[in-house]
Amino acid sequence: MYANRLRSRLATGPDETEAKAKAILMLFSVLASEALPEGFADVRQAAYLETVSKLPAWAVVEAARKWRDGEYLAEGENRNFVPKPAEFMRLIRIAMQPAVYELGSTTRLLEAAKARVAGHQPPTKGARERVAKLAAEFTANRGGRSAHAVFENAMSGLEKRAAANGIDFEAAMDAIPDAKPSTFRKLA
Repeated sequence: MYANRLRSRLATGPDETEAKAKAILMLFSVLASEALPEGFADVRQAAYLETVSKLPAWAVVEAARKWRDGEYLAEGENRNFVPKPAEFMRLIRIAMQPAVYELGSTTRLLEAAKARVAGHQPPTKGARERVAKLAAEFTANRGGRSAHAVFENAMSGLEKRAAANGIDFEAAMDAIPDAKPSTFRKLA
């Protein structure tokens, strides 16, 4: 189901850590960052990985790429430097927005459809019998003819009476607003 695919796209798994780490390392390798004492680089990378631990790898990779390429710059941000963890989280959320929106829309549609289906009651045997009885009465009241046949008979009768009285039936029908003969024939 589409909603489940969207949910899995927004989820994260333990096998995604490597892709996230590569994206973060890419940022630190191509962009400037503050100089750190020896050993602190591992701590910094661990802090970034912890920050993104509950987010999908594809979004982390996309945010890193778009920061590097200058696509996600807000006022006052400098893409020449690695974003702070909070800035990076904002970029990841921006990357995830279309999928989150799509999941929300799909979920609302599914819930509305479920509610509609849940509220639907199939016709009862009694209701079906009443409809069948009404249809039979309708047909019987018209001498067994369909509504279409009744309409055609009525139109034919009008044309004959108009002709018998010297009236141009087509002209008379055209004189009636919104009642052209072609309209009646289309309805038939």
